[in-house]
Amino acid sequence: MITSKKKYIAKVVYDKTTGEYPVDDYTIKGMEFKKSNLSNIVKDFLLDMAQKIMAGIPKDDIGQFLQEQFYRMSAMPIDDITFAQGVKNIAKYTSQSNVVVDNTTSDLKGGAFFPKHCPYHVAGAIVMNALIEKIPALREMDMVSEGDKGKIAFVCPNNVFGIKALTYVGKWNPALYDIFKIDVEYMFQRLIIGPMKPIFQALRWNLNMDNILKYKFVDAENTLICKQLF
Repeated sequence: MITSKKKYIAKVVYDKTTGEYPVDDYTIKGMEFKKSNLSNIVKDFLLDMAQKIMAGIPKDDIGQFLQEQFYRMSAMPIDDITFAQGVKNIAKYTSQSNVVVDNTTSDLKGGAFFPKHCPYHVAGAIVMNALIEKIPALREMDMVSEGDKGKIAFVCPNNVFGIKALTYVGKWNPALYDIFKIDVEYMFQRLIIGPMKPIFQALRWNLNMDNILKYKFVDAENTLICKQLF
């Protein structure tokens, strides 16, 4: 299956090096789900789904598999579904930003201002560092430093700091759940749907994203392929 120039998935049936035949393997070139910044769990799921498609699994079964994985992902530890991204110029952007953390009441209050061109994941790192400084329950966490490969967790944007992602290093601290709600739907779209989109497009499968509980594939004639499961 060729999705674009230099991006393809091919089933290997003969290994010219060993002379073995048949060979049950796949060659994947240029696809996003081979990137090293994805967690192993996410990469395994993407590879599994791509192989199911290449094996000719029916579209309705792929849709069901996709739905099941969304609910599986919703229950996973956040450390298993984040992706890594390098943090650069954090000192520069921190000096131009203003993060207020008020934990003197039972409900955390605060706010944040960032310069116009501050990358979203750097803003998340700046907020993370401010929280570590101010909240005792988080002080066991490591501060995010220049050059770190930060773990990116997308959060619902209605948080007090108005950020869309929190960037941290090490392990996720459960105390953060008191401040942020993980945006699992967006993470699923970003980490799963995004990398698989070229394959869906190559197959002329249109994914209806109106409701995460109503994933359904439609073909070119808009015929319903996958029914709602829940």
